[in-house]
Amino acid sequence: MHSIAVHSTNDKAEPLFDTTGLNQAPIKITSAKISSKLIDTVDQPADNLHHEGHFGRYITVKIKYKNTSSKRIVGARLNWLIVDKNDKPTTVGDVKNGLQMGYMGTLSPTNLTGFNLGIGETKTDEWEYKSNAGEKIKIAFSSGVQFYDNKKWKIGKEHLITKQLLLKLDFDLAAKS
Repeated sequence: MHSIAVHSTNDKAEPLFDTTGLNQAPIKITSAKISSKLIDTVDQPADNLHHEGHFGRYITVKIKYKNTSSKRIVGARLNWLIVDKNDKPTTVGDVKNGLQMGYMGTLSPTNLTGFNLGIGETKTDEWEYKSNAGEKIKIAFSSGVQFYDNKKWKIGKEHLITKQLLLKLDFDLAAKS
């Protein structure tokens, strides 16, 4: 199964990410929601104001996910695409195409420890962003996982190509025996 999530600009579709192998993801997103609030930023330092006036609109992304694999997970990378009321990717924080990521555990940029998602376990995490137009999450998915035994799963063609090469190698070795 091969698919690429796309968004269009000027009537031209552009790929955002490769979702090949998503049906084999060891983490399934069970819920993805946005809530928003206006915050009075009058007490914020001037360099933190990215808007006119003293109010900013912030969104909270709430993702509920479940370990559907047969192994404990110690690291994960989740992705979601935030769109505006017209279903177009919108600026969220400093990202203009609406695509955001959440990292947990060993797959975080700082290699955090202490994240543990047991077999069959469900967790919910939240992330907050500044966004004047973010209205809903169009798609949310797991793009990478690290298991307790240091094995990794990753979405995309590279993952499937590596898997196909390993299967071919196993087949070749079995044929030589």
